[in-house]
Amino acid sequence: MNITSSSRARFLLARAFTCVAVVSLLAACESAESKQMKAIAGDYVTLYESEIPPGQQQPFVSQRNTLTLRPDGRWVEKIERRILDEEKTITDSGAYRVQGTMLALGATEQGPSVRMTISGDTLWSNGSSSIKAAEAVTGVKVNDSGEQGFMVRQR
Repeated sequence: MNITSSSRARFLLARAFTCVAVVSLLAACESAESKQMKAIAGDYVTLYESEIPPGQQQPFVSQRNTLTLRPDGRWVEKIERRILDEEKTITDSGAYRVQGTMLALGATEQGPSVRMTISGDTLWSNGSSSIKAAEAVTGVKVNDSGEQGFMVRQR
């Protein structure tokens, strides 16, 4: 009986060491996407103000969009909009993916998926689909020219 108990104890000990080694190895291996998510994590902001109408003290439309990218692949967007004296806050959230310089925000109940290009501390929207999605969510036509929009990391 001592031989069987001793063999079993050695087997369990070896198995425990193997499990610890595998868990340590998995923790040490981090995907390229995970590293990029940590690198770009932060708050990205864009501001928009319309011209001040004649006889008014403030812009007709004022809007601040804040996109928070978390290192775990989740995002939260907060849109603070003021039209004349009416203020409204809209929030949305979801998951995102990163491939090279491309950031893809997943579709949500409030809007379609959005693709952006990462360039240093700036996120560039990729054309009209992103602009149309923002307009659909906010109800405000932010960019009439069809130019690319952008968000800058807030430090």
